[in-house]
Amino acid sequence: MMSARVPYLFCSYAGEDREEVRALLDGIRRLGCQLWVSERLTGGQAWWDEILAELRGCDAMLIAVSPALLDSNASAPQRQYARQVGKPLLPVLIKPVSAALLPPDLASLQMIDYTVPSTNAALELAEVLLWLPPAAPLPSPLPDPPPVPISDLANLWDRQQAAETLSLDEQLAVVARLRTALESPKERDAALALLQELRQRPDLYSAPSREIAKLLQDQLPDSAEQAPPIEPIAPSTEADTTAQVSDVPPDEIPDKPTAKIFLCYRREDTQWVARSIYESLSARYGEMQVFRDIDSTPAGVKYSTWIESRIGQCSVMLVVIGDAWSSAEDHAGRRRLDLPKDWVRQEIEAALRRQIPIIPVCVQGASMPSEDELPSSIADFTGFQSAEITDSRWDYDIGRLLKAIDDLVASGDDQ
Repeated sequence: MMSARVPYLFCSYAGEDREEVRALLDGIRRLGCQLWVSERLTGGQAWWDEILAELRGCDAMLIAVSPALLDSNASAPQRQYARQVGKPLLPVLIKPVSAALLPPDLASLQMIDYTVPSTNAALELAEVLLWLPPAAPLPSPLPDPPPVPISDLANLWDRQQAAETLSLDEQLAVVARLRTALESPKERDAALALLQELRQRPDLYSAPSREIAKLLQDQLPDSAEQAPPIEPIAPSTEADTTAQVSDVPPDEIPDKPTAKIFLCYRREDTQWVARSIYESLSARYGEMQVFRDIDSTPAGVKYSTWIESRIGQCSVMLVVIGDAWSSAEDHAGRRRLDLPKDWVRQEIEAALRRQIPIIPVCVQGASMPSEDELPSSIADFTGFQSAEITDSRWDYDIGRLLKAIDDLVASGDDQ
């Protein structure tokens, strides 16, 4: 008969969930389990090398599942590497997450519900941990280590430093992203540094300047005394006959169309790009005007019913397409687009039924699927003109996308 043993666990969690995770881990430690938890939650090659080494040395990977974890850019490569080196994954749900939003590698696993800690939940977790078998020998040779995840704030910093001028839309998008980052304990310090850097730009427009001053005042009450207010000026422009909203000085910006936008994307394909697009759209049109499944679906509502309702209210749908958009498979190896219950397919079907304009957004050189690659129910999707977004010219491409949305909404209002 196998006897209970003390496992060594690697814990993967999101920094926003630190308090909930601390309570969970305190209970696990009382069982006598050994735990490795990264307290730094910062980037860098040394940090990433330490994480991969601990994954190779652990018996299993404990995953504190929450909406914030699903948005983490480090968790997915950690889980992939853990599977490659033969480590079991033990997901524990610490905050409610819709099953439809789980990535395939977590959706296929049995999950312990610890959203409301109870005796039964604790006993179930204890039984799993104490009877966990020893780790299998590491594969030889070891798999190639995944690259260190790069924070989108680091990318934002690089783009801001490299750009001689930023348009109004670009500045508003940066401020919107940093406003969100201030709410994250692991991103707050970097966000404050970026805001203070952005505040010193000579091309800063009045609207983002006021917003930055307010954010800094809220976060650092003494900041108003530490730095004098910047007199915003409109950026100088070369001769350009293309009239774009992002190039118009602040006092001459026309009223922006009222757009309601549905953002359709595949989590395992374009999760981080979709998040950045969402922030740019929210900065332009307002958060209440942009629907993204992870933020907008209320608890206790059937997802399919809610999606159908929201798509019916939208004036345009964006479908974000990466390299794996049409080829993505579920845990059983079936192509997701071929499944009638695939959410991406259902969302596009609903938009086509309701004749909602669609803008396919091809990311990083991804191409539009051909008609014969798609189910017949969404074959008409190929008839829509696509937009392109690449990291190397992100700000320019986002500006073109916003203008395309404005033009679509304005043309709809004229009809």
